[in-house]
Amino acid sequence: LKLTFSGEAKIHYWNTTEPFRCGYERYFEQSVVILECDKEIKDGHEVEEGVHKYPFIFELPSKLPTSFEDGFAHVSYITTAILFTNMRYSQKTCTRLITVLSHLDLNEIDYIDVPCEEQMAKNLCCLCCTTGPVTGILRLDRTGYIPGETIHVNVEFTNMSRYTCNICVVGTQTVSYTQLSKKDTEHWFCQAVRREVHPGDSETLSEELIIQPIPPSSGLTGCGIISIDYHVQLKVMPVAFRTPPFYIKQRIVIGTVPLKSVVEKYTMEYPGALSTTPTANEFQLTFKESKYGPKYHYFDCLKDKA
Repeated sequence: LKLTFSGEAKIHYWNTTEPFRCGYERYFEQSVVILECDKEIKDGHEVEEGVHKYPFIFELPSKLPTSFEDGFAHVSYITTAILFTNMRYSQKTCTRLITVLSHLDLNEIDYIDVPCEEQMAKNLCCLCCTTGPVTGILRLDRTGYIPGETIHVNVEFTNMSRYTCNICVVGTQTVSYTQLSKKDTEHWFCQAVRREVHPGDSETLSEELIIQPIPPSSGLTGCGIISIDYHVQLKVMPVAFRTPPFYIKQRIVIGTVPLKSVVEKYTMEYPGALSTTPTANEFQLTFKESKYGPKYHYFDCLKDKA
């Protein structure tokens, strides 16, 4: 019985207009023999019928990038158990994925708890005709958050053009494949309701975006081929011929340790919430599959094909 531990990052990028491109990094690979062959038995080791448990320990290397996967790349950590039987060319294999999470303390970053503002004015053009400007202001209460927190967004938008504009606030994750020049993909991790602003009208929005479980901003530190970044964007979509959408962006930082000021504010607003939280000694730990665990569609696909 042998266990193999491995960690890797891989890019498999393709589209309809470019050839297939790939990148690869190996972080570690090590095998441990849990049950050795018995020298007195020719075919191996005789194990009695029943359930048997074999404890093992494997220490992960330090400063590993966080587990991650999107449509073109992944950072994954795999444990594989291989059981060799006495039948010729016969072995049984079981694979499990390990989740690794890099920590980022928001309290160690300066000015991350300060409100911020981004604004833009743009004249819309349709072919050779120019219309009046549209102006937008995007305000956030701060720029540092952890998954599960709410981003409070305030938007002021004025449409002085001749075209109706659809506006929407979204939270985006930008994945850069650093080994491939100028290759980025963008995913939405939260989205507010779309609003319609007619010519000559103004709109003020107060939105709340709940952050889903996503890797921290520095989560892929140590990975030389993939990087991630996060923004809150006001997406403006003019209903005009050949006028592409444009964005007002504000960069945010996703961490794993919340700001002390946020925790203190929550404690003051809900004084009994934290005092009644049980300690580790007051309940039995149970380990079940987490609904927020990472999804590995690439490996699930390989498993289905096998």
